[in-house]
Amino acid sequence: MLEYRNGKISKRTQQCKYYKYSSKGHFNKWYKRNSGCFFKYRVWRREAQEKNRQNKPKMKIVVKKFKELSVEEIYQILRIRSEVFIIEQRCIYQDIDGNDEKAMHVMGKNNNEIIAYTRILDRGDCYDFPSISRVMVKKKNRGEERGKEIMKESIKYIKENLKEKTIVLAAQKYLEKFYRELGFIAEGEEYLEDGIPHQRMILKLL
Repeated sequence: MLEYRNGKISKRTQQCKYYKYSSKGHFNKWYKRNSGCFFKYRVWRREAQEKNRQNKPKMKIVVKKFKELSVEEIYQILRIRSEVFIIEQRCIYQDIDGNDEKAMHVMGKNNNEIIAYTRILDRGDCYDFPSISRVMVKKKNRGEERGKEIMKESIKYIKENLKEKTIVLAAQKYLEKFYRELGFIAEGEEYLEDGIPHQRMILKLL
């Protein structure tokens, strides 16, 4: 909730677009005059988000082995992964790591465009349990809960096809909350991988 208390402006209030376009020196008077707009803005934003969820195009889930991927699909996967993990995160690392050929590739498609993706590796291919990695959503499609959608499908695939009850992943630290909401729990200490803080996380399936 957006707040202004005891002469202190809360962090979320500072992040509000109305605050960003106002002068800090005059925020006290401005807030008292316009406090009602915060509520209206929150209602409008909630309604807009719900409308977007209802109107968002359906994402078709396609799961393929590497040898089943078309040339276009391979190109899209590698392009999106480089856009997200190398360019956007400004991290120079070896994305093509030799594991793609033995992985199952989970693609979320809108028409023929891949907008979300994960990679599943079986037990022993990378970890002691099946793992989900290279989790990404195209920038323009974020905020549509595509990440949770494709993660749930990836978990479902492991449960139903690999018949496993434990899944492991190396989560970027800032996404730990996202994975916790899917049922993963942190295991061990935080560590650095390619200069980015990571956390090993485990999901126990019923």
